[in-house]
Amino acid sequence: MGCRASCVGQPKTKMSTTVSQFAKEVIHFSSQYGTDGSVSYVVPNLAGPSTIYPSYGDMTAACVFRTYGPWWESVPSSQPPIGRNGKKPFLGQDFVDLWYAEKVYPTEVRIYETYHPGAVVQIFACEIHRDKAGQIVNDSVRWQLLWSGSPQVSLSDPRIFSPLLRKVRFASNLIRLVLHHQHLRYYTELDAVELVGTLHDDGTDVDAVYAAHMQKLSINSQDDISVSPNMSTDNGCFDMLPGELIQLIFTDLDLPDLCRAAPTCKLFKKHCYDKLQFMELDLQPQWHLVNENTLEGLAERCQHLQKLSLAWCGDWGSLSSESFSR
Repeated sequence: MGCRASCVGQPKTKMSTTVSQFAKEVIHFSSQYGTDGSVSYVVPNLAGPSTIYPSYGDMTAACVFRTYGPWWESVPSSQPPIGRNGKKPFLGQDFVDLWYAEKVYPTEVRIYETYHPGAVVQIFACEIHRDKAGQIVNDSVRWQLLWSGSPQVSLSDPRIFSPLLRKVRFASNLIRLVLHHQHLRYYTELDAVELVGTLHDDGTDVDAVYAAHMQKLSINSQDDISVSPNMSTDNGCFDMLPGELIQLIFTDLDLPDLCRAAPTCKLFKKHCYDKLQFMELDLQPQWHLVNENTLEGLAERCQHLQKLSLAWCGDWGSLSSESFSR
């Protein structure tokens, strides 16, 4: 179904075998304009090859999500955001998970946008391990970001959106698109999503190469560093600030930034682990990182927790009801 090999007539080597395929099935999504059981304006229309492109316009056979523009968040019934978002607000407003027939190492994701394009802001690939019975193994679901970008100004032409992807070291047949509609003048419509990739890894891991270069820049390895019992506890200019002000500064950090700042020094760790920093917690921006281990790691810091958002979290067995009864 829309699956083809681009190397037909060529020797099939690890470097040449490239597969292009359209989604076999839409298996999960956040919202849709149409109703369940209908074929008009529903997200399952993304399955299969393109049927609309290169036409442009409002088509009932397209995938359409529930909303567009800023009005959805400005109505009186809209819920105020909870937790900390810092300076980097989470752009995701909708998502769709697409299942493909064959696992590949993604090299391209081609998104056929046929009405008000520019809503896609993130593309993820998922690695899933199953046991002999075919069940998903807990803590084995790994989402990795392939591409992230800002919402684009709505155009009046159809397009095939294919951004440059990051490399991953696993084959995947599960792709998630994350969309942001707030800037659009009308509903965005998608026709199809084509996944292009190789059947074999070419052996290049950009992240590993970068990490190796960074390691060479280190003066000493961590094992060679000795800690003096007379190590200074001087925190520099931070010792001149009252604790309340430092606490206020740290409220402007999102959760990943708090985790990065905590190992810096004892003073930072004290404020990063302060239970008052975790009275409200929104884990939706980190949905792809949240599993049972995440909740266990946050439990001690959340003893004064009043509000918790787990929107988009827990798919594919990454969370279970037992996580909340321990």
